[in-house]
Amino acid sequence: MNKHKRVWFATTYLFFLFGYPQMTMAEIYKWIDADGNVHFADSPENHAAEKLDINARISERERQEAQRIQQELQQLYQELKQQDVERATEAQRLAEEKSKRDEACKRAKRYVNVANQDYAFYKINRDGSKSYFTDEEIKAYRQRVNSGYGKHCSE
Repeated sequence: MNKHKRVWFATTYLFFLFGYPQMTMAEIYKWIDADGNVHFADSPENHAAEKLDINARISERERQEAQRIQQELQQLYQELKQQDVERATEAQRLAEEKSKRDEACKRAKRYVNVANQDYAFYKINRDGSKSYFTDEEIKAYRQRVNSGYGKHCSE
């Protein structure tokens, strides 16, 4: 049963178990107007209104059934609450992953921007001298950087 159906079911049960008996225990007034029509209401709208004595009795079996259903609804509520916590945790985890991917994408994009310029790429040797990349090395570097960009920035 999906969440919405379970919540509707729970709300309906709560109404009938707790709201309806309260409604039946409300004060009921009766009066007869000048035309002889009988009226009923939950408040005395006429000074001649008579308060009716209506007792709604609940049997022990009905009380136990109401308690059992209340416990089931409480358990359902706890389960739904736990599911909400789990969903929120998962959403936070996904947001953190997306943030990390976005940051990696930004870094990869910076490398791509630099790699695709017509710069003379070099590395610094231990003795401090520069060794320039060959055209093949630059091409291989650009391919690596561009594939890294595709890996980190693909949707």
